[in-house]
Amino acid sequence: MTLDELLTALGHADQTHVLPNGFNNPHSYRGYYDELAFEPAENISVADMAAAGWAAMDETFEGYKGGQFTMTGDTDCWLSFEGWAGGEPITTELLARLLAAGARPTLPGEVFQAPGNHVHFGYRCSTETGGCGYESPFHTRTEAAAQQGLDGHRATCTARPAGTDQPVTGTSGA
Repeated sequence: MTLDELLTALGHADQTHVLPNGFNNPHSYRGYYDELAFEPAENISVADMAAAGWAAMDETFEGYKGGQFTMTGDTDCWLSFEGWAGGEPITTELLARLLAAGARPTLPGEVFQAPGNHVHFGYRCSTETGGCGYESPFHTRTEAAAQQGLDGHRATCTARPAGTDQPVTGTSGA
């Protein structure tokens, strides 16, 4: 898989996924100095892996025994510790396995039925669930509309899900 292909695939993945096994630390691959390698990493987000890939784009790395090698979008990618000639090429299949094992952080917030004589729904981003404490001042007639409001709030919420320094983003969907 080339660096362009890798970045495209990572760009289509959920950036909030935290993978038990992934990669970071781009470097010149010892097996073929003109190819790019990433070191294996644990508990890393898709966004951090993509950032490592973008950091390597058009960068020049020193080969294991010398020489300067610039990595471009056409550069093949490997999963290997720095200084190792072993490892494995990053393929579509390998990346799919890594991404499938990821877990999306639990997003804070909930939709609730408002008290009163009418059926209305609101949403809150409770600090008890890792949220910012916001509660919608308005109630909607449908649960779906309240969920849409919560999803909109999550797009701008400044809270951080447990175990990450990434802001809350996304929807409750997948």
